[in-house]
This record gives sequence, structure tokens and C-alpha cells, in this order.
Amino acid sequence: MGAAVRKLKGEGGQAVVEFVLILPIFLGLLFAAIGYGITLNNYERVTDIARVAARAAAIGRFDPRFAAQSNPPCAAANAAAQQAANGLTITAVNCSPNSPPAPGDPITISVTIQSENAIRTVPFLNLLLPSDLTGDSTALAQ
Repeated sequence: MGAAVRKLKGEGGQAVVEFVLILPIFLGLLFAAIGYGITLNNYERVTDIARVAARAAAIGRFDPRFAAQSNPPCAAANAAAQQAANGLTITAVNCSPNSPPAPGDPITISVTIQSENAIRTVPFLNLLLPSDLTGDSTALAQ
């Protein structure tokens, strides 16, 4: 027979100490992954908002609601971005060119939102996750 394996007294405390040492690291990685996923989802949403706004700007000069505006395509883009935001806080909608474009001219829309992410309240994650997200899109004026 081989040597008998003896169990030392108090070995159960070692598992508790290891658990206590590893738990903060594990939770930090878990929250970072969740926060990154939420931020990526918000980035996809802001990119879609910019695409919707660019499409609205491309056909904006035909919209009678904005005919009285100095730049109907940009006014249409701003309205479409606000409507497409669906709960996100838009901080800026930039439209280029600033004057009404001719048919076939490119219209570039840049939309910036505040990244609404509850995980950012975790102390170190606010340094890793961006506070503002920007999406750009370009469409040709109709």
C-alpha cells in the first residue's frame, strides 16, 4: 500500500481565502465585459441613427415640414435623428454642407450621443468605457 494521505486540519480556510482573493478580479472582468457589450450596442444604435438622419437629409428638400428652414436637409436630419434616438440622449447632430446641397452632392451627418451605461458607475470602468459615442453617415442629395 502507498503512503496514507493525511488531511491537515484547517484546510477549508484556504479555499475561502482563495475565493476572496479571486472574486474581485472575476467580478471586475464580468462587469467590464457587460459594460463593453452595452457600449457596443449603443455604438451600433448611434450608427443607425446617423444612417436614418442621412437618408432624411438626402430627401429633406422635398419635405414640406422643413421648406421654411434655411437648410431643409439638415433640419430634416435633425428631426429624424431625434425621432430615431428612442431613449438615447443626443448631444449633437452635425450636418455638412451647411447650405442646401444640389442633387447628387454628398451630405454627411455626424450624430453624438451620451453613452447611457449603468455599468459606468463602477469606479474603474468609467475610465475604460467612453462617455460619448459618435456615428457618421453619408448620403447623396436627391
